[in-house]
Amino acid sequence: MSQPNRAVAPQVAEMCDLHLAPSSVLTLDNGVSLTIINQGDQPITRLSIFYDGGENDFAPHSLPHVLGEAMRDGTKQLSGDKIEDIIDFNGALLSRHPSSHYSGFTLFCLNDRLHQVLDVLRQIILEPSLDAAAVERRKAKIATTMRVDLTKVSYVANQAIAPLLFGQSHPETHHDIPEDVESITAEQIRDCYQQIVGSGHMQAFAAGQIDKRAETEIVNFLSRFPEASAPSPIHIEKYQPQGSGRIDVEMPHAVQSAVVMCIPAIDRSHPDYVNLRLAVMGLGGYFGSRLMQNIREELGLTYGISSALCGSYEGGYIRIGAQCDAKYVEEVIKQTQYEMEKLVAEPIAEDELLRLRRYAWSNLATTADSPFTSADYYITERLVGTPPSYFADQLRCIRQLHPQIIQQMAQRYFNMSDMCIATAGPTF
Repeated sequence: MSQPNRAVAPQVAEMCDLHLAPSSVLTLDNGVSLTIINQGDQPITRLSIFYDGGENDFAPHSLPHVLGEAMRDGTKQLSGDKIEDIIDFNGALLSRHPSSHYSGFTLFCLNDRLHQVLDVLRQIILEPSLDAAAVERRKAKIATTMRVDLTKVSYVANQAIAPLLFGQSHPETHHDIPEDVESITAEQIRDCYQQIVGSGHMQAFAAGQIDKRAETEIVNFLSRFPEASAPSPIHIEKYQPQGSGRIDVEMPHAVQSAVVMCIPAIDRSHPDYVNLRLAVMGLGGYFGSRLMQNIREELGLTYGISSALCGSYEGGYIRIGAQCDAKYVEEVIKQTQYEMEKLVAEPIAEDELLRLRRYAWSNLATTADSPFTSADYYITERLVGTPPSYFADQLRCIRQLHPQIIQQMAQRYFNMSDMCIATAGPTF
């Protein structure tokens, strides 16, 4: 067999059209919206169920987290151990699906086992025992995890920057501590359950090889849930950035420091959002990006550094994050700002643009790779408010991208005067 010639680069496929798996939407008699993505060659179904109400809608924020864990710890008919036994015996996987404004579960299951597993899921959602012992167990586990997180420099730095980026009074600025979790009562959990599940604001997404039998099983399952009977608990509060600033948190026992730099930006509804996302991707969104080439490859200041444009119903912001030795913190900040200013001052070269376009296109292609990734797109559309045309907009912007667009986005939105910075780690 002939060996490949390693001295010659392999051919790269040209960008072609991309299409999401088609979806159909059913509105059931009880008002539940069911989105179906019927695609795939294996008899597997993934069902995701969401109720209105998430971490930003409650105080303490951990209430929906504790609730979701406690719900699968026992029902009126099944113990927590029995629930796990049934799920495992049927080869299924059930996980909690939290977000800022939604709570729910995602189930993976073989189609011929749907009936057995969906009956258990119905009991988990509609008949949880939520007894004090289950709540205490879940609280203890979550509080322990939180104590571990509070020793991580990246976790602490992200918390520290929140007041500058979101505003002092914004829900995302207020972070629970372990004692907040431990103080939650079973009564609070039951009240949270009534506001989330009891309100009845449900939507579902089914993806996989959804044949007629599987669709019938899912529709029958969802039809047994009550109609919405109370106002949605969702409350959207726009970000109120406090302007530039810096917060340094000393963590003497940490090995490295975390650096987080953020700039307030546009939300997903803005016409510049996709092009700005591509500019931020070119800055630090993939291995060949500006920040990785300079700060990692050339200067060796950090193992990894990344940037992303984050958008939600509340607003948007550019985030850059890295971990490094404490003595390199100032240089990482300086070099990051230098690379951003270069993008403002000079159009990028054609070869860099080509790499960026190819990466962005291949990254977008993964969204259309399977029924599950396509379902993730439709779910994200609901959870963070992407417009219906977002996928097509991305493909169009990738194809039309040129150096001047990247420079224009940098000039409009890479505002160093608005940058807020947080660091966490040992002093140097």
